[in-house]
Amino acid sequence: MSTKKSPVERHLYSINLNGQNMVALTDQNVDGYYGVSFSPLAQYYQLTYRGPDIPHQSVLSTWNSSFRLDLEDNQSLQETLKKFDLPNSVYGTLKIDGYTLNYREIRPPNFDDSGKTKYPVLFNCYGGPMSQTVEKRFLIDWHTWLTSEPRLEYVVVQFDGRGTGFMGRKTRVSVRGQLGVLESADQAAAAEYFTYPSLANDRHWKQRNYVNPEKMALWGWSFGGFLTLKTIESHPGAFPYAMAVAPVTDWRFYDSIYTERYMLTPHDNPFGYRNSAIVNTTAMSEAKRFFIAHGTGDDNVHIQNSLALMDKLTENGIVNWDSQVYTDDDHSIVFHNGHRAVYWRLAEWLERWFGRKEPGTRTWRVDGELLGYKEGVDGD
Repeated sequence: MSTKKSPVERHLYSINLNGQNMVALTDQNVDGYYGVSFSPLAQYYQLTYRGPDIPHQSVLSTWNSSFRLDLEDNQSLQETLKKFDLPNSVYGTLKIDGYTLNYREIRPPNFDDSGKTKYPVLFNCYGGPMSQTVEKRFLIDWHTWLTSEPRLEYVVVQFDGRGTGFMGRKTRVSVRGQLGVLESADQAAAAEYFTYPSLANDRHWKQRNYVNPEKMALWGWSFGGFLTLKTIESHPGAFPYAMAVAPVTDWRFYDSIYTERYMLTPHDNPFGYRNSAIVNTTAMSEAKRFFIAHGTGDDNVHIQNSLALMDKLTENGIVNWDSQVYTDDDHSIVFHNGHRAVYWRLAEWLERWFGRKEPGTRTWRVDGELLGYKEGVDGD
């Protein structure tokens, strides 16, 4: 499997052991993200097409090109999805500090790019070392609902900055010793491109007169939660709103086997640890509002991370934040209906503070009743 065609795709190739005679075994003329599993003697292989369209799966042969056994075509799923209005995705690249970085923009089904409708924009980040969020894979998730729900119709953006994988070693290793510094700068730069399209370098960006610059939010989970908080701390104003779930806030609190791989030890890299920690609560006070959620039983990112930051926020009189704690929940927050609860809470928080697609209004539900008011009224 290789990213030879594109970092956001995966195609299957054959190649000699000396690195010569590379031949594509999947169609390079069609976007695709494939997975493969070979039989013990490599005479057959199970090829799984994972997107961007409906997934399907077949068994093929390495020695008989006419052999093909279709295992699953997901025809029933194709028929089911015809009943729904689903969002559309636009893929592209941004050039930041000499690096070419990938993005995916998920647009509502009835998207209006004329500029008459101003959409709230929600960035979803992860950004951890060697990770990848921008992929041409089929996926229906919470972001699908956020973009398709007529009451909301958010534009969702996923952007892989420096430190993420499959875009070359130079991009990957640039974050060594300073986790969060370059990653947050890249998220802030991407937000700026959305707000000021003339700064961008591809044809899609020039059309972004549909963005509501006052309604820009960033959210992430785990490393994405860390990156979310680090961005509003180190780049105030880039995102007026932010949501962080189970975030690292100080790398001294995280697993040493992971942290020291990228940061060395606190003894060997004291400046890097200080610079990566989220400590500038004064800068965070410039956000309009941000939200932190964590499970008390998190054995991956210990809740000490969130509690230490909350203590600093309280001590310094910072009040523009909300929090939610999930009792006995681990890093995935699934205990006692936790997963459904946390996504409901995130959606409720967004609708209350972030609003709907129409400019100048905010709506949210209270006891099942949809409420709203115009901005500039009732104390805002």
